[in-house]
Parts: sequence; C-alpha cells; structure tokens
Amino acid sequence: MLLLEVVAGRTAGRLVGNGLYTWTAIIGAILLGLAVGNAIGGRLADGPDLRRTFARAALAASVLVMLALWTPLVLLNASPGSGSALPLRIALGAIAAFTPAAVALGTLPPLLARAALSGGPGDGRVIGRIWAATTLGAVVGSLATGPLLLPGIGSSATLCAAAAGLGLLPLAVGRRVEWPWLAGVVAVALCAILPFDAARSAGLKLAVREDAPGVYVRETRYFHLRVDAPPPPPGIPASPSASRVRRLALDGFVHGFVHLDDPTWLGYGYEGLYACVTDRIAPNDRPWRALFIGGGAYTFPRRLRVTHPEAALDVAEIDPAVTRAGHEALGLPDDPGFRIFHEDARTFVRDLPADAPPYDLVYGDAYTDYAAPFHLTTVEYARAVKAHMAPGGVYLCNLIDAWPSGRFVGAFAATAREVFAHVVLVGLERGGTDQDTFLLVASDRALDLEGLVRPDPSVEGSTKTLPVIRFTDAELESLVRRVDGLVLRDDYAPVESLLAPVFRLRSRR
Repeated sequence: MLLLEVVAGRTAGRLVGNGLYTWTAIIGAILLGLAVGNAIGGRLADGPDLRRTFARAALAASVLVMLALWTPLVLLNASPGSGSALPLRIALGAIAAFTPAAVALGTLPPLLARAALSGGPGDGRVIGRIWAATTLGAVVGSLATGPLLLPGIGSSATLCAAAAGLGLLPLAVGRRVEWPWLAGVVAVALCAILPFDAARSAGLKLAVREDAPGVYVRETRYFHLRVDAPPPPPGIPASPSASRVRRLALDGFVHGFVHLDDPTWLGYGYEGLYACVTDRIAPNDRPWRALFIGGGAYTFPRRLRVTHPEAALDVAEIDPAVTRAGHEALGLPDDPGFRIFHEDARTFVRDLPADAPPYDLVYGDAYTDYAAPFHLTTVEYARAVKAHMAPGGVYLCNLIDAWPSGRFVGAFAATAREVFAHVVLVGLERGGTDQDTFLLVASDRALDLEGLVRPDPSVEGSTKTLPVIRFTDAELESLVRRVDGLVLRDDYAPVESLLAPVFRLRSRR
C-alpha cells in the first residue's frame, strides 16, 4: 500500500503538479481504497474456502496494481485547465487512477486476520501481531520505494515488482499461481528497464518508459528527472542553433534551459533577472564569492564562470543525480570551474565554519511551482545565510507565485524584512494573471534597481533587451498585507497553503 502511494505521488506530481492539492488527493484516494477494501475483505472473510478467496484476491490486487502503470492517464485527462474546480477534478482523477488498486490491496488484511483467528484466548495477540506486521510492511514499503526502488529500477518496474510479488502470494496458501500472468508482468518489467534497443522500443510502445532517442530520463531519490530538446515556440521555425538547446524538468516542472554550445545564453526569464541584477550590484573592484542554493541545470553558474571569471562560486545541490544529468545530458564539464556540494542547503549553511570566507551574493533557487522546501524559507534560515554573507552582501531569491494571489511572495518578503534592512521585488511583467516568476533582492545596503533591462532569451544570440519591472514599495507592501505580515518560522511555515491559489490559477497541461 505504501509502495503504491509513493509511486502514485511521484507520478501525479509529474503529471499535474507537485503541490498541496496533489498530495492530498493521492493520500485520500489511497485511504479511500483501503477503507473500501477492508470492508469488502471483511465480507469475503466470512465466506467458505479462505485459501481460494485469498488467492483470488491476491491475483486481483496484482492485476490492478499492474494497471496502475496506465490508469494515471485518467488523472491527466481529468485535470486540464484551471479554476476553483481543479482540486476537485484532480481528486476525482486520483480516485479513478489509484483507488481500484488500493481497494484490492485493502481486501487482503481482513482475509489474513480471519484465517489466523482460532476463537481462543490468544486471538488478541494474533491480531496484534498481524497489525504490527502490516505496519512494519508499510515502513519497509515507504523506506524502500523512494530511496531504493525508484532510483534503482524506476516507477514502472517498481509497480511490476509489486504486481509480481502479489501474483506469487497464492503459493503461501497452497494455491495455484497464474504463471502466464506473471510471465507477462516480467516481460513488461524487462521492457521498462533493459537498455537494449528492442526493449526500449517495446517499452515506448507500451508507455512504460520515456527514454526515446534524445531524451534523458532518470528516477532519483528526490525527483522524476527528464532532459530533452524543447520544441520551438509557436510561429518560430526550428533552427540549427535551437536544436542545441536542452531543457531540464524535475517532476514535470521545467527548471532550466541550457545551450550546449553557448554557456552565456539564458533561456529562462528569471535568469535574465539574475543577470541584470548581478551586473548592477556585484563588486567590480575585487574578486567576489557567490553561493547558489540549488543547481538545477547549472545555467547561471556556468554563465558567471564566463562573464565573471574572478568570482568564486559554490553550489549546494541536494541531488547528485541532477549534477550527473548536467554532466551527461546538459553539457556541464567534468570540471565546471565551481564547487558543487551535494547536500541540503540548510545543513550546508549550518555546517559552514564560522571563519569560512563570506559570500557577497547568495542565490536562492530551490523553489518550485506549487511547493517549496519550507525550511529554506524561514527567518531562522535567512539569519543563518546572512551570518555567512559579507557586509552589504545581497540575497537574491527566485520565487514563483501569481500576482492575483501573491501570498507566498508576501510572506517571503515579510520574512526577509526581519533579517535585512532593504527588500526589493523585481519581475518580468506587471499585472499578470497567471503563474509568474519574481526575484526578491534583500540586503542591508540600499540597492539601485531602477531602469534594469534583461537579455532577450533568443537562441540566435540577439542583442535585444527587455525591460525589468521594479515593483514599487507600495506594491510590495500590498503583498505583505495580504498575509497580514506573516513571518515564516521553523515552527510555522505554511508554504504549500500559500501557494495553493497558484495551483488553482494554472494547470500543468
């Protein structure tokens, strides 16, 4: 059950967005299936021939868990568009996609419990052992799936392994196993994981793998990772230069673009904000140091390595697989010219020696579309970062929100004001109604960010520039008032709730 829930959550996050509504829908769908399955299993347990009933229930669970390879398409088709009904559509899609398998799994414990009871005085201990075993199984399932099975064999093969295990359960009660069914499960699993062309071709046709030619796909301990060549924008024909662009998506959300031949090219608007603000505020009379919270596609560190060779750069990226994808698919050199630390940014900052060289600039770039690591948003974390910044250092945070809501940006700004004397907000446009990117800039020195322009993200190397919106202090204050000046703290940082309105404003499709 926990294996199914972890895979379902990873799959749903990739398809419809990894946020509060998605995880709520998945947990609700699995628990609903468990409740219904327990009720059905209880009725079946009162029937004759428990061994035959259990064997049939195990086979049904095997079949429905296997079908969960393809039923997420129902979830995807249930959640196009946006609006207030989007969370409900996602919940219904999750129920249709994953509840049948959960129902089948839920029928098994009552059958086992009924078979184990003798009607004697020791039945209480028997029930306790059964419930302890199921809880231990849940612990094993959850700890094995995310850290081991998903990065080891991927989501499809993980579900196949579960289906195969369920298909073998009749052996435990002396019943016949459906070997042709198990052979089919094993065949699909091999198509999902084997590196040979025939297996890859069959797996692509069966929709149990994504690694078509030119597509780099990995399941990691943290993300579903995909690197591919993006299609040209509508109305713009493909060009040889554009064919050298790659994009990185983590759990379905595009985190960055790189040009394999031009490390100075910036394909994402927020990186253009980084560029113009950095050029305005970075020290120009001495070498300087910068820390990146999150590596992603490593687009901007690579650019700084070329445009500011005097700068010493450190990157804290939690997932080694992201860096490996950079080397293998995104053109990141083996020696990129900056240091990479595979560690959570919070612990990285915490464990820096007190006498470590301070950072002049810190880039916060670990926030995604519908969710954010709350421990990197709090006032305690901001103070820890500031403790390792040079006097007058600047903290730049890339934030995703939507102006009609603005609750996450408002709370982040209120939090930054607790630590820094000056907080400025810049962005790509004013008055947008959809999800957008904002750059919050915080420092103890006043910063002149008026009149900035950012490079036009053109593959052809255009010298055109686009204006940067510098939001007024009154506009920023209006966002802070929307959350009543909420300061995010380690004991209360409801970032998923703050971003929930953004989820309703924009669909991933």
